[in-house]
Amino acid sequence: MEDVAGVLCAAGGNDGVKMQCAKTVEAAILSLAGEGWGSNIVKVGHKTLNLEEMMSDGVVLAERLHEALRGVSEGTKPTGPLALVLVAALGNVCVKKAELATGCTPVLIEYAKSHVAREREDVAANGRASATNASVSKELKTVLLDVLRNGPTQAVEGGMMNELSTICRELGAGDAVDSALRHRERTAHALGEKRASFLSPAGNLKRARMREREYVAPPPPPPLMPLAPMTDPNILQQILVTLAALANSPDRNMLDAFVTQLAPPALADAILANLEHLPPASQFYLASRANAQRPPPPPPMAAAAAMGPVVPEPEDTAEPLSVIVRVEELNAEVAEAFRLEAIQRMLAVGTMAEEYGGAEKLTLSGPLRSSLLARLAAAGAAKSSGASMEEETLAIASALLFTADGGGVYELEGVHMLMKWLTTLYAQEIAYEFSYVPYEHAISAAIECLTRGVAGATSTTAIASGAKKPLSQLLCDVPALPGAVWRAFRIMCRLDTGSEDDEDDTAKFPTTEETVTLILSVLQDIILERPPAREDALELCLECATCNDEAVRGKAIRLIANRLHPVKHLAQDIEAYAKAGLERGRTIGLQALEDAKALVQRDAAVKEEAVEHEGDDGAAKDDADAMDATDAAALVEIAEKVDHIAKAGDTAVGPMLLYCALCARNYALLPGLFEAYASLDEELRLALHRPVNGLARAVGPNCLELCEIIASPPEGSLPLVVECLETLASISSIPAPTALLDAAEALCESQNKDVAYLAPLVCSFDEERIRDLLPQFIKAGVGIFSSVLDALLSVPEDDAVLSPVAIFIAVHEVQTGGDSGVNLKQLVDACSTCFERPDVFTPQVLASAMQQMVEQTPLPLLFMRTVIQAETVAPQLKEFTLGLLRTLVNRQVWKMDKNIWEGFLRCAKRAAPRSFPLFTDLPAPTLADVLAKFGDAFKDALSQYANNPSVASTIPKAIAALLS
Repeated sequence: MEDVAGVLCAAGGNDGVKMQCAKTVEAAILSLAGEGWGSNIVKVGHKTLNLEEMMSDGVVLAERLHEALRGVSEGTKPTGPLALVLVAALGNVCVKKAELATGCTPVLIEYAKSHVAREREDVAANGRASATNASVSKELKTVLLDVLRNGPTQAVEGGMMNELSTICRELGAGDAVDSALRHRERTAHALGEKRASFLSPAGNLKRARMREREYVAPPPPPPLMPLAPMTDPNILQQILVTLAALANSPDRNMLDAFVTQLAPPALADAILANLEHLPPASQFYLASRANAQRPPPPPPMAAAAAMGPVVPEPEDTAEPLSVIVRVEELNAEVAEAFRLEAIQRMLAVGTMAEEYGGAEKLTLSGPLRSSLLARLAAAGAAKSSGASMEEETLAIASALLFTADGGGVYELEGVHMLMKWLTTLYAQEIAYEFSYVPYEHAISAAIECLTRGVAGATSTTAIASGAKKPLSQLLCDVPALPGAVWRAFRIMCRLDTGSEDDEDDTAKFPTTEETVTLILSVLQDIILERPPAREDALELCLECATCNDEAVRGKAIRLIANRLHPVKHLAQDIEAYAKAGLERGRTIGLQALEDAKALVQRDAAVKEEAVEHEGDDGAAKDDADAMDATDAAALVEIAEKVDHIAKAGDTAVGPMLLYCALCARNYALLPGLFEAYASLDEELRLALHRPVNGLARAVGPNCLELCEIIASPPEGSLPLVVECLETLASISSIPAPTALLDAAEALCESQNKDVAYLAPLVCSFDEERIRDLLPQFIKAGVGIFSSVLDALLSVPEDDAVLSPVAIFIAVHEVQTGGDSGVNLKQLVDACSTCFERPDVFTPQVLASAMQQMVEQTPLPLLFMRTVIQAETVAPQLKEFTLGLLRTLVNRQVWKMDKNIWEGFLRCAKRAAPRSFPLFTDLPAPTLADVLAKFGDAFKDALSQYANNPSVASTIPKAIAALLS
C-alpha cells in the first residue's frame, strides 16, 4: 500500500492512475481504522489484529493523502479531476473517523482557501470563473458542508468550525451553512451533549450564525453563569466539623473517603475557609523547581481555627488531601504570597500526575482545581504591603494565565481559569453588591495579560502564541463588558492618547501594529458572536475606520468592507455611518482648508522676511538680527517642503475612505460618492482622485452603475468622471465593453461633442470610426492628439486597428478647412507630433508611408513638407527621397497643386546637384520659369552639368538651348 501511496504523491504521472490510487488509499485508511468490518468486537491483545498498529498505519496513509492534495494545490493543475477525488477522499475520512479528522480538516481548509483566492483572480481576469474552478467549488461546498453537518467534534474544534463556515459562505453556500449548523446543534441536543463551552468556539459560532439569520433587538444581559455556586453556610459548617473530627481520628482511610466524595466546589470552599491559616510552602515549591526532584505533596489543608492541635502522620504515608495541620494565623503579606503560590502550584500539578501517585490519585484534580482556583483568585485575602489593587489583580491574572515557569506561553486551562475567575467576581458583585477584587479591574488585567503579556512575553510573542483566539473567546463569553474594556480597546487602537487621569491605563496597554490587528479581530468576533455588545463594538470599529491614523484606518476599513459589511443585518448601519462620514469629511475639510490658507500666508510672510534679510548687506545688524535671519531661513525651508493645501485635502478625504471602500461592495452607493466630490471645495477635490481611481480599478469596466455615472455625471463631478473613464480604459480589454463605449459616447455628446472624452477608448473603435474621429482629435489640440497617438501605438501590432504606416498616412489625408475645421497649422503640428516618436515612426515606416502617398491623387497637402522633414531626421533616406522626386516628375508635378509644386522645387534644390537630372527632364517653358526663380548661380551650375560630355548627349535640344 505504501507503493500505491508513493505513486499518488509522485511528481508527474498519469492523472487517471493517481485517481485510482487515491480511491484505493482512502479504502485502505478506513479499513485500517476499523471502519465497516466489525472492529468493535476485537479484544485488546488479539494475537492477529493489533488495532493500535493498524490505526498507526492508517494515520501514515492519511498523511500521504494530505501530501498529495498539497502537491496538487501547488502544482500546474490545482483544479483538475485529481483534486476532486482527493477532496472527496479526505472529506469522507474526516467524517467517518474522528481519530483522523484533526489532521484532515486543516488540509481541506488550506486547499479551500487557496482555491477561493484562485477563483477570485479568475473572475477578476475573465469576468467569470472557469469550468474547472466551478467544478472544484461545487465539490468543496459538498464536502465541507458534510463535515460541518455530520463530522465528529474533532473535525470542527479549535476554531475550525469558524473557518469552515467562512469558506462555505465565500463559496456561496450561506443558507446551507446555517442549515448544517442547526442540524449539528439539534443532533448534539438529542444526544444529551452539553452546549459548547467557553473553550469551544463551535458553540459561539452556532449561536452567532443563528442570530445572523434574523436580527432582533438585543436581548437583556445574560443571567448569572451557574459555575460552582457558593456552598450553603450551614452545609459548609457541617463539612468543617466533620473534617475536624476525622482529622483527630487515627483512621486516615475514613478521612480520605470523605474528602474524595465531596463535590469539588464544596471541597474548594472548605479549603478556602481556612486559607488564612495555611503555611506558605515557597521553600518546597522552589526547591522542586531548582533540583528537578519529585515535588512534595501540596501543602495540607487547615482545619477550623478552633480545633486543637493535631499531629500529622509521617511524611512517607501522607497523601495530598488527607493531612490537616493547624498553625497560627498568618500576617497579610505571607497570606497573599501563599495565595499566589497556591495558584501556580495547582496549575503545575495537573501536568505531573505521575509525581503525585498517578492519575487515579488526581481524579478530582480537574474540577477541584477549577473551583479552587476561581475561589482563590476571587477571595478577599489581604493585600501585600505596598501593592496596589491593580498590581494584585494583575498578579492573579498572570498566575492564572501563564505557566508556572513564567515562559510567556498561554496555558489553555489558564484561559479557562480567567473565565471562571471573572464569572465568580461578577456573581459576587451582583449577589452581594461587593467584591474584594472589582470586576472592572480584573477584566482590565486579563486584557493586559492577553495583549502585552507578563513574565517576559511581549505583544508580538503574545500574538504568535495565539492571543487572538483566547482574547476573543474570553470577551465573547464573560458575563459583562464594562467600560474598562472599551477604554482599553480605544487606547490600543490609538483613538485615545490618554489624559492625566488615565495615564496608567495608557502606559500599560500596547499600541503596536500587531496589537491594532489583534483588537480589530477581537471586535469582529464580538460583533458577530455577542449581540448585546454588538452596537458598541461596531461603533468602535467604525470610529477606527474614520480616524486620522492611516495605519489604523486602513486596517479597520479592510475589516469592515471585507468581513462585516457582507453580514446582512450590519450592512445598513455601516452604510449609514459611512454616508455620514461624507458630510463629516466636507465639514472637517473646510476648517482644515482655512487653517491651511492661514499657514500658507504665514509661510509667504516668512519667506518675504527672509528675502529682506538676504537683501540687507548686514553691516548694521547685530547678533540678534543675524539669529532672526537664520531662524527665518529655516522656516522657509520647512514651508517649502509642506504642501498645506494637500494636507487639508487628506484631512477632508480621511472620513470618506470607508464609503469609498463600501462602494466596491455595493455599487448602488457610487452616485453618493460623486455627489460628495462635487460638494467639496475645488482645492480639496484632488485628494479624492487617488482613492476613487483605485475604486474604479476594483469595480472594473463592466460595472454598469459606474458607466451610468460616466454617461451622465452629477454636476461638478466631471474631473473625477474623466479620471475614472481614463482608468477604466487603461485596464479594459480591447475592444472595451459596450456599456463603457456607450457611456463615453454619451458623455461626448453631452459635453458639446468634445472628442477628448473618446480619446482614452480610441483603440476600441473600428478603423472607419477612428478615421472619422481623427480630424476632430487633431482640431482638439496637440495634447489630445498626442494621447490618441500614444493609445493607438500602445496596442501590439498584431492586435492594432491601425499600423504606424496607416496612422501616418491617415494624418496626411486629413483635409483642411471645410467640415473638418482643421487648419493648416493644426495639421502641421499633428505631423510634427508623429516625427517626435522616432522609435515608432522609423525610417522604414516613413519610407513605406511616403511610397504609398506619392501614388495618391491628389497628393496630400503636406506631402512635400513631410519628404523634406523625413530627409532631415533620417539622412539615410536622401536617395529614397530622390526617387520620390523622380516619380513626381513622371507624374508631371508642375501641373499639380501650387503648394505641391513649390514643395517639389524646394526639395529638388536641396538635393542639388544630385537632382540636376530631374531638372533637365522638365519641359523647357517650365524649366525657364524655374531658372528665373532660382537665379543665375543655379543656372550656371545646371549648365555646367548639362555640358558635361558624359550627359550632354542625353539633354534635350530645347533644354540645352535654354542653358547655353
